[in-house]
Amino acid sequence: MKLQSVVIARSIWLFSTSDLNPRGKALLPILAPFVQKYNFINFPKTVEQLTGNEFKFESGQFTGQAGEKIAVDLAAYNDGLVADTRSSTEDSDLFLHDFMTWLHEEHGLLKYETVVRKKVYVSELYVTCEQLLNNLNPGLMELRDEMSHHDSGYGRLPVEITGISLGYDPENTMSKTINFRFERVVNVPFAQDRYYSLAPFPTETHLALLEKLEEIFSRSK
Repeated sequence: MKLQSVVIARSIWLFSTSDLNPRGKALLPILAPFVQKYNFINFPKTVEQLTGNEFKFESGQFTGQAGEKIAVDLAAYNDGLVADTRSSTEDSDLFLHDFMTWLHEEHGLLKYETVVRKKVYVSELYVTCEQLLNNLNPGLMELRDEMSHHDSGYGRLPVEITGISLGYDPENTMSKTINFRFERVVNVPFAQDRYYSLAPFPTETHLALLEKLEEIFSRSK
């Protein structure tokens, strides 16, 4: 399994954002130094954008754990913050830590550790994998062969297993949780061995699961 690129490394910190500012300190004066601190190109400017329930800051810059400048986006809601990078969820967490610490130390808001109640992650990756999904469940080969005998509209074509998905019972989760997915990239020839994967985990956990999946493929040959 080889990582090709990080599509999204999203960190979601859930909490009531009003809890950071229990005494109702004026926050508008913080906007300009915040935008300048992280060099955001797109940010709220109009009255409508500044009085809504969603505040988006896009195409900013932040120094990640490797010491390099990375692109970062931030969305603020009444119930939390969402940070996106294309490096790792660890960098996304690091950005939120830096931002929230700055709010406390420079502008007198509460420490985020006292209000954040949950952290949730979304990881999207492109990888290459030489193992065939067919190896995961040989029992599906009978269905594959049966499908190959039918005309799909383009003639009788070879069929391969193109993806797997594992998810959680909604009854056991408080909110919507994304499924783990591993599937061939749409409209890319199978010979390129290119896959898309989605997971509700930090980037490093996601990569470890993909390595485990490849190991299972190898054992199933």
